[in-house]
Amino acid sequence: MVTKAADAAKAPLVITHEGREYTLSPLEFRDLAEIERWASALPFEHARRQIAALGNMATPEARQQILANATERSDKLNLSTPEFVRVLSSIEGVIYMLFLSLRKDNPEVTREQAADLVSLDNLEEWQQRLDKVSGLTGDDDEVRPTQSPESTTSANEST
Repeated sequence: MVTKAADAAKAPLVITHEGREYTLSPLEFRDLAEIERWASALPFEHARRQIAALGNMATPEARQQILANATERSDKLNLSTPEFVRVLSSIEGVIYMLFLSLRKDNPEVTREQAADLVSLDNLEEWQQRLDKVSGLTGDDDEVRPTQSPESTTSANEST
């Protein structure tokens, strides 16, 4: 997941969004561990919702099976699995990575505020910027900007 150029790419990136500057900081090992814990909890959140939706119709056996399925899915969510990469590529995954990256130099930023920065129009761009700042750019090491909303520009990138 980390490329050869990862060490060179791990540098803060200043982003201007709607007139405000934010600094995206590289994700460190402890951030990745926090993301891994968050991702591993997702199947259990889903299981709790399933059991709640079943209400009184949820037999002990059904509850046990739902939790067993959640455990199996959770066990597959670690840094080295394709399932984990899919979670990171999700909207919630991008928002969580953005929050962790922003909070280093912008401690006042909440997860909800990080979510407000992301839209369907700029999701891929935020993901690419997070990949770039953390050295997770994949094989070609170049972040290709997508259609950028007018309100999102990078002070570190030429326009």
